[in-house]
Amino acid sequence: MFFNIKRIAFLVVMNIVVVGGGAAGVSAIQSIRKVDKISNLTLITDEDQLEYSRCGMPFYIADIVPKFESLVDYGLDWVKERNVNVALKSKVTKLDTQTKTVFYSDGIRENEINYDKIIIATGSTPKIPPIEGIKDVEGIYTLRNYIDANKIKDIGKDSRVIILGAGLTGIELIEALHNKVAEITLVEALPHPLQMVFEPEITAPLVKKMEFICKKLYFNSKAKKVLKSGNSFSGLIIEYEGKEITIEGDVLIVSTGNSPNSVFAKEAGVNVLKTGHIIVNEKMETNIHDVYAAGDVTAMFAPWIKDYYPVGTGSVATRQGLVAGNNVIGKADSFTLPYSNARTTKCFGIEMAAVGAGSADLDRNGIKYFVHVQEGNSHPLYIPWNSKIIWKFFVSMEGTLLGVHCEGEGASQRINMFSIAIAKNMDINELRNIELSYAPAVSPVLDSAYIALSAVWIKWQRMKRII
Repeated sequence: MFFNIKRIAFLVVMNIVVVGGGAAGVSAIQSIRKVDKISNLTLITDEDQLEYSRCGMPFYIADIVPKFESLVDYGLDWVKERNVNVALKSKVTKLDTQTKTVFYSDGIRENEINYDKIIIATGSTPKIPPIEGIKDVEGIYTLRNYIDANKIKDIGKDSRVIILGAGLTGIELIEALHNKVAEITLVEALPHPLQMVFEPEITAPLVKKMEFICKKLYFNSKAKKVLKSGNSFSGLIIEYEGKEITIEGDVLIVSTGNSPNSVFAKEAGVNVLKTGHIIVNEKMETNIHDVYAAGDVTAMFAPWIKDYYPVGTGSVATRQGLVAGNNVIGKADSFTLPYSNARTTKCFGIEMAAVGAGSADLDRNGIKYFVHVQEGNSHPLYIPWNSKIIWKFFVSMEGTLLGVHCEGEGASQRINMFSIAIAKNMDINELRNIELSYAPAVSPVLDSAYIALSAVWIKWQRMKRII
């Protein structure tokens, strides 16, 4: 008599715990319950809501999305229908991987639960920089959850808003608020906006737009002290161009990046980067058996920098959750292509996208490369809606792509081709010979990507002769 061993494995009743109710955690539950209907499945989350689009919150703040409920993908009814035990407003305080026990608290009671498999999908928390007087002040906000979004959405129209940090959150909030408040001032420690995401050539059009939108942009500046009137925020002292400047304001929004919620995992012996991100392989396995992780609490290996790189996009987090869920129940799954960190945004009509490394990533990891920057056109010159496209390529000395950055119409879709190329480690000559679609209404006869790649190819050929 023959048995399907895999099928029998699926029918083993397990205790599965998912920590985190965001995109990665709920996606894991989704893939688990598609196959395994009988295991005990528990979700522990520190919020009172389950999965909703955090990326959509700036649109909610801007009143483009009128109701928060529109952002909710999977509510409590969805998980209860799938026989999931849910612990809301609960934080994991300890993970014991020897006894396979999770300890968590709802603020009133201490609880514990045993697991056979666990998925850590705890996401991240906004960083609060060490600025004098910043703690416990009314009128200072961050944006991470729907409670934060509601507070920012309710900022008065006469308010003077200071945004500290020009990352994606900060820039998107400028766009969301600029028609709703009296004025916005941006303060950023780095020389350019979105510097950890896109290259300066890509964000240059955005800077021009923000110079018109904002009262003032302070780049290369350092926040020194929060000013208060009573216990309410009233201004910020910054260091700028060698001088201390006082910026008066009614609201301060801090958007200086996020820290992964991984303390309990690190204390349990799970391997993490210096940044705190949990290291996972292509199956979302950690270094500890039966402990998986997914979402922006994690880091995956990025061959383009030969090192682990933090995950920061909802699309990757969702896919990670699906993969982790499948592997937990014995259904083999993995990221079959390496992590390429494809990312995009569109602010004030300016579309930007990138994949792979930027100059800071490569310099930090000591990787040799050369750069090519080129302008192109989105359409034939005779098309009235033709617009400029900016490309920036990072290429290894062996002729393979390490990173591509693009600004212009359709940048997000144009970059997808390069995501595949970087994942497949394609060389420039291979890539420039890929057939691209053409019609005057959508692209030139020779797409700007092809023209730029041909220029990169010629530059590399010349460099080879010199070397």
